[in-house]
Amino acid sequence: MDAQMKIYLAFSFGLEKIRTIAQNNSFSFIVALSDFFLNLPYNLEKDNLGEIRMADIILNLGSLAKTKGLHNWFEAVNQDYFERKKINKENDLNHIIYLHFLLYSAFIDIRYEAYKSGNKEIYNIAHILHSIPLRLIKYRKNKKPIEEILNNLKDKANSLQNSEWLIRALES
Repeated sequence: MDAQMKIYLAFSFGLEKIRTIAQNNSFSFIVALSDFFLNLPYNLEKDNLGEIRMADIILNLGSLAKTKGLHNWFEAVNQDYFERKKINKENDLNHIIYLHFLLYSAFIDIRYEAYKSGNKEIYNIAHILHSIPLRLIKYRKNKKPIEEILNNLKDKANSLQNSEWLIRALES
């Protein structure tokens, strides 16, 4: 399994772990966000293999946001993305960058909500993973080896309590 696939697997394991902890603590917003993004890492890896269209994923996410009660969050993140990038939504959208930005934003908001609620376990997971989506884009753009990100993630996993799930994902 290559480094990028291991990183996407870590995202999936992390989102699943976050969702489980959030469900047990009745953190409905965190449950909704983690559930909303649960399949995105898998789909990003499928795109890497050329098996799925990112534009279709984006359309599906827009619909799913409404059913999960995340429409306002989704619209705010969209607005933030397009303002930061100063791009025309219809003509200049890079689907891969956009989806990684959504994942980054979800981890940031999960981390913030966990901090507010005092849940260190969710906070630590989101804190470890939040910057990785944007780093993947930067490394991909600069054609740098993604193994550096993977090694950094392994180091962080080893320094955390209750991180067996992450170590398993990175060593598989």
